[in-house]
Amino acid sequence: GSNSSSVVVSPSSSQVYTVNYTAPNGCPASAQYTVTVNPTPTIALSSSTLCSGNSVNISSTVTPGGGTYTWLPTNSNSSSINVSPPTGVNNYTLNYITSAGCFSSAVTSITVYPTPTLSVNNPTVCYGTVAVLQPTVLPSTGNYTWLPGGQNTSTIAVSPPSNSSYTLFYQTNDGCNNSIVSNVVVMPNPTVT
Repeated sequence: GSNSSSVVVSPSSSQVYTVNYTAPNGCPASAQYTVTVNPTPTIALSSSTLCSGNSVNISSTVTPGGGTYTWLPTNSNSSSINVSPPTGVNNYTLNYITSAGCFSSAVTSITVYPTPTLSVNNPTVCYGTVAVLQPTVLPSTGNYTWLPGGQNTSTIAVSPPSNSSYTLFYQTNDGCNNSIVSNVVVMPNPTVT
């Protein structure tokens, strides 16, 4: 015990402290003081990866509940937020204060990969000749699937008997998808009499 008129304490849980005092005339007195220790909140945040142009819900699990939420940079005050972040790594911070005034903070990262951009030619050919379908794709590292036909090359050659459409399904190495249609117009050959 301390013999001074005041003490500094840092208990890990709520404690009752007793002070005993003896007056100069020898008469004793005592008092009790309760120091209440409220828990520092714990926060768990969800994280995610997604493709550009999409949104994601960031949820939080907080103990104890019933406090005040502040998300940055959105300034939202709910327990979860829905965001549509730009391409790259995006950080979101939750500041939380319990009803007892205890503070905690947590950060989560949302990684956004680019959705591929596609363009393709729409050739016009004569009946019986070959049309070459040549897409332009960004980013260029990914997987190609042409339908109908099922080819997995970036460029395909086709010779349809009539006007036809071919769809390119493309997926980047990060798992982002897009598709585009090439329309091939087949012109009839002239007849000579």
